[in-house]
Amino acid sequence: MILNLNNIEDVILYDKKLQKLLPEFRDLFGQWHLAQMSSGLRTMGKKAILDLLNSLEEEHIKIIEKHLNTRVTLNKIEYNVVKNLEFPISGAEDELNKIKGFDNFSISRKGNQLYVCFWR
Repeated sequence: MILNLNNIEDVILYDKKLQKLLPEFRDLFGQWHLAQMSSGLRTMGKKAILDLLNSLEEEHIKIIEKHLNTRVTLNKIEYNVVKNLEFPISGAEDELNKIKGFDNFSISRKGNQLYVCFWR
């Protein structure tokens, strides 16, 4: 199963048992639940979904896999307008090849560190 923006509500947010296994996201679950009760808070609910999707780490995926008895992969969404990175010059090629979805960038260097700012 690929966990993404289209199915995260069905898989996690409607499953109270799974939510109890992920207590560190209680505030995001609460925000989403409030947004379901009031149409005026719809934007807050969408942000909670995006934050939840992007906050899930490998240990959370293992908990979800165990609960659902199936292999789960995560499809995160980069929704920031600006992204700043800092890394050593020796790893620049690998780090720069990981970046997708940002057309514009600026690079500066101080000593052995490379500073990159991406924006849409």
